[in-house]
Amino acid sequence: MEFATGVPSRWAVRFHSGETIELGANSYTEAGGYLIFDVMVSATAEEKDEIERLWHVRYGPEWTGSIVAKIPAAAVAEVWTAES
Repeated sequence: MEFATGVPSRWAVRFHSGETIELGANSYTEAGGYLIFDVMVSATAEEKDEIERLWHVRYGPEWTGSIVAKIPAAAVAEVWTAES
């Protein structure tokens, strides 16, 4: 499995508890009470069976959106892109 669009952006997530984590993702969205961070990867059919997929690309059957992190939105105070 490889990144399909190059190295993902760095994101910082600060929780209401004051703790901060950093992660790599292409983007994030809020859905069902969660912040869902994703990255587009190029993966074989076998690799796709081993990851939680968010979406796929019709014109690139090997490309798929893989979930990097799923964080309860209620626990998050702030999200920003971190410096590389």
